[in-house]
Amino acid sequence: MGNLTLGIAMFLNPFGYDWVVYGVNCLTHDYWMTISVMYMMAGSFFIGFMYLYNINPIKAFSYHAKKTHKHIKSKITKNG
Repeated sequence: MGNLTLGIAMFLNPFGYDWVVYGVNCLTHDYWMTISVMYMMAGSFFIGFMYLYNINPIKAFSYHAKKTHKHIKSKITKNG
């Protein structure tokens, strides 16, 4: 059931996005203002997600950067 729901959501998501962009564009009558509003909305949802899940973006970036560096270094020494 979860896969079906996710598949339907992924199919319908672009249609919903188009409607939101069209609605904001009708309100602002300016393409660049519309795109700015859409980026601000996306950023606010992203920040809300990080806040609700108690994710520290600096620690998360540092962790993934170190992990990626170690992975690349091990591949270079293994193949080199």
